[in-house]
Amino acid sequence: MTIQKEIYGIASYSLFGKLSNRMDIKDVITSFIDSIIAEKISDFYYGVSDFEVRVWLEDEFMFSLPHSIVNQCLRKMECLDKRDGKYYLRKEHATDMTSLKKELETEVDSNDHFMNDVYIYIEKTSNKTLSMHDKQEIAKNVYTFILEQGLEKEYVTNKYDQYISAFIIEHGAVRYSEQIRAIKEGAILLTGLAHNNSVIRQKKWIEPFSIYIEMEEFFNLAGYNGTIFQEVAKDTFSLISEINKSHKVIYLKCFNDVSESINQYFETAADLLEKNLAYTANTTAMKTILAGCRTTSDVIDKQVQFEDLLDSYDIEFVDLKDIVENKEFNMSSGERINDLKIEDPKILDKITQINIIRKNQLFYDFTKSKSIILTEWSKLIYASNNIIQMEAEGRPLSPDKNRNHLTLDEQKPVPYHATMYYLSARLWYDLNKGFGNNGLPKSLDVVSKARIIMADRLQEKLEPEFDKAIQKLNSGEWSSEKAEKAIAIMKSRSFRPEDVNENNVSEIVEVLSADNIDFETQKLFAIEQENKKMREREDTMRAREDSLLNSVTSSNLESEKLSARLGAADSEIKQQDNILSELYNNEIKKCEDAKAKAVLLLRFLVVLVLILGFVLSYRYLPSEVLEIFRDSIQIAIISIGIFGVSGMLLLRVIEKRIGKYFYNKRYSQINTTILDYIDARNAID
Repeated sequence: MTIQKEIYGIASYSLFGKLSNRMDIKDVITSFIDSIIAEKISDFYYGVSDFEVRVWLEDEFMFSLPHSIVNQCLRKMECLDKRDGKYYLRKEHATDMTSLKKELETEVDSNDHFMNDVYIYIEKTSNKTLSMHDKQEIAKNVYTFILEQGLEKEYVTNKYDQYISAFIIEHGAVRYSEQIRAIKEGAILLTGLAHNNSVIRQKKWIEPFSIYIEMEEFFNLAGYNGTIFQEVAKDTFSLISEINKSHKVIYLKCFNDVSESINQYFETAADLLEKNLAYTANTTAMKTILAGCRTTSDVIDKQVQFEDLLDSYDIEFVDLKDIVENKEFNMSSGERINDLKIEDPKILDKITQINIIRKNQLFYDFTKSKSIILTEWSKLIYASNNIIQMEAEGRPLSPDKNRNHLTLDEQKPVPYHATMYYLSARLWYDLNKGFGNNGLPKSLDVVSKARIIMADRLQEKLEPEFDKAIQKLNSGEWSSEKAEKAIAIMKSRSFRPEDVNENNVSEIVEVLSADNIDFETQKLFAIEQENKKMREREDTMRAREDSLLNSVTSSNLESEKLSARLGAADSEIKQQDNILSELYNNEIKKCEDAKAKAVLLLRFLVVLVLILGFVLSYRYLPSEVLEIFRDSIQIAIISIGIFGVSGMLLLRVIEKRIGKYFYNKRYSQINTTILDYIDARNAID
């Protein structure tokens, strides 16, 4: 596959998801078939088989759809006629064919940018220039990360998985959230269509179906492996309960060896506690069980609570001894068993149990396959996938199995296992769940998956170092105190999935990218680093305290100086106000005195004018007039009347003018005096 092929596949899934939000699933598939017809119109004139259409869909869009579903869609297309097992394009519909090419090109461009950002991130984080081969490998693994794989540990074979997961954690929840969501919606729908015989959603499960659950899935359900694992398990079991709502059809079971492993696990926990070795617990589940326990009875109480939880889900235990004794469908006795290189015999025992329930038959419809093992165990998943592929190719493990090999028009049979991802996607599809605001189950969430992978890879990286520490403790090479300190350092580097976030993911990538961890040197280095960090934190805290104290002291001194300055300034202002007020009052007083003198002088002049008028009137008035006013008093009165009234009016006008003159002059003098005073003060300062 080329890079373009991988990006094209992701874009196709994204477009499938987006189209499903505005049309029926069958119409979405038909739209992609229309696009195939438009590209290969001449082939359809001569007739094509449903197998050819399935191959073209897989080659063009990387959709692996079941034979029955492709047939259902082809039969419903009005533009096609079916004759002699082939489909022919009607000529009148030749010009009506539509193509998704433009929409797909938009998705390809968008996902091309996404992949380029992944390359840039990996180059920057790994300090390595990627070759074209590296980019092809990364593109393929991004494709499988988002679309194909669930939480399988076999993903560890990808050397770039920590970088891809880190990129998703840092950017998937914000920058690319809508894009990844559309891809994931398409993937969920296409997963629901796989091993299905109908596009009808809200499918009713009719035949009894058994799910055999491994120990880790029970621990996840109890929350022993952290909250994200618990949410994944609870979401899946909740979907199973919905399927069983009308009538019980899915039965939860586990093999008796799982029950034995659970008992042994709690016994180990009690033993560690009794020997004061609880600090040596190196798995998240063991640490969770031991948390808060002081005596072995506390561990027993937790086991009782765990068993009560299993009882609430009505778990049935099945004995594997019956399987070993069943020779008819026993896979472990087959000639080709050595081809698989399966180390643990329990794996084949469990797969044989599923084969017995299925009565040695292959199934292509998941709901009719009778039974599966729910697991994330990589070795079991590997064996299941390989066995089903060998059987599909006509190379069965069971000696009495005689089946036809996988013909060209059939899809891959249902394997003997299912992951949480696949089971959740399939149940989500069959329950006709939407993709609204309610969100997807945690098992289908890409960011949650990335966190789980990062935490799991880190645990795998540190596990050998835990084992070395325990060996040295048991051999007496290390004291319990030394081992406890060393293990505490390693535990500080491990994270639960919910603790992995954008703030610490780069630190995790650094540990995972190391070629090896030599604990003899690393523990000393780690201790020294921890001590160094503690010293640096202490120095930083002291520096901050000193800086804060100095800042407070300096602030107080500055505050006191400022208060003093403000007090002095306030006093000076008041003093200047008093001086200016005094100057103002003095000048006003001078103005009033000058005005009074001027008015007195004016009145004197008026009296003088009146007397002069009386004299002149008596002397110069004609005798005829004087005869009329014979009495001198009358003459005085007339003089006063003539000159007095007009004189008083004139006096008023003149007094106002004099007052205005003196006030203007004095106010000007006041301003000059004040300015002179201010200039003098500035010169002194």
